Amino acid sequence: AITILRSDLIYDSGKSLNPAVDLGQV
Repeated sequence: AITILRSDLIYDSGKSLNPAVDLGQV
């Protein structure tokens, strides 16, 4: 669940900052 929390934070903060994470999540 930690990964989801972190992903949510990055998504809200700005997925553009870490596009690699967004790709990995999907």
